[in-house]
Amino acid sequence: MLVTLLIVFLLMGGSTPYREHVSQFQSATKHVVTEPARRDAIHAVLKEMTAAIKQNEKDWGKSSKALQKLGGNHAATAAEYHAIMEAQRQDNAAFQEKILTQLHDLKSRLTREEWSAIIAKARLNPAGP
Repeated sequence: MLVTLLIVFLLMGGSTPYREHVSQFQSATKHVVTEPARRDAIHAVLKEMTAAIKQNEKDWGKSSKALQKLGGNHAATAAEYHAIMEAQRQDNAAFQEKILTQLHDLKSRLTREEWSAIIAKARLNPAGP
């Protein structure tokens, strides 16, 4: 069981800060982007990002439960662990691709100045540009 918990910890980490970052970004956008149509389009992308994040968290939760269940089975094989972890890897790769695509869509809707102002206002990059 300890091995399973360690695998889950190493592969999944703790809870993700992604949703909070998207929320902070959306809040800051309300103050920076003054054109309602552009702001609404940006918020639509952020809503898609939030949905992708929630789905990713749900997928990781299912994988975590499967690994925990497998950890309680003395007869579990390495192949069974590998199958779950490979599915996790594929899900995570698809999630990362989706988020990166949405991030670039988001950036394309903002000027460099707006982007910098939003990042500063949301305090998502305290170390600077």
